[in-house]
Amino acid sequence: MDVVFDSFRAGGPAGAFGAGGGAGLEGSAAGSSLGAPSGKAVGNFPETSAAIVLAPEGLISRAMKRAAGMAWGYIYQSFAVGLASLLFIIPGIYVALGLFAMPCIIAIEGLTAGDAASRSFDLSKGLKGHVFLTGLVGFIIYIVGFFIIFFIAGLAGGFGAQTLISQIIMALGASALLPLVPVTITLLYYDARIRKEGYDIELMAQQTGGPGAPPAKPQPA
Repeated sequence: MDVVFDSFRAGGPAGAFGAGGGAGLEGSAAGSSLGAPSGKAVGNFPETSAAIVLAPEGLISRAMKRAAGMAWGYIYQSFAVGLASLLFIIPGIYVALGLFAMPCIIAIEGLTAGDAASRSFDLSKGLKGHVFLTGLVGFIIYIVGFFIIFFIAGLAGGFGAQTLISQIIMALGASALLPLVPVTITLLYYDARIRKEGYDIELMAQQTGGPGAPPAKPQPA
């Protein structure tokens, strides 16, 4: 997605998909060209690029592969955390913190579940306390928000009664709260990359220095 957004910012739809939907396709973040009709990449994107711009049929295939990878990643993550939890709570929490970024890594970087688990542990080194506290704050906000919505629904429809207005309020409230967990995880993922890899500096170098800008060196955490 980084490539698509940067292309739109640089040249609008034509910059992202080629003039008139032609065969040339420029990604300003990577300075590469792709063949739109076939969906085959003909340029080299930096490792930090989140996706390769493809033709519609390529995008569908890529999305399905990423969705299947994420599904397997969630199973892998849940099994690993559950297995570690059998050794009491602390090992389970440790593994959960180490694997916090697995869904984002699979979805954004396209790694397999095993590689994503290894990379997630690398990103979490020295940051597990930060991840734990941020996740705890997000969990508290989620619980408090749920009780507030429940209370408002009770005032509107009567406590203990399942009225239409109370169900609508609960549905709208749940829709607002459910994205909190994935949004928090995604922010933690990018925060870890910025702290450990200088991801923000690399993006700025690509935007200001053009295609020839060298990748930024990782910064100390």
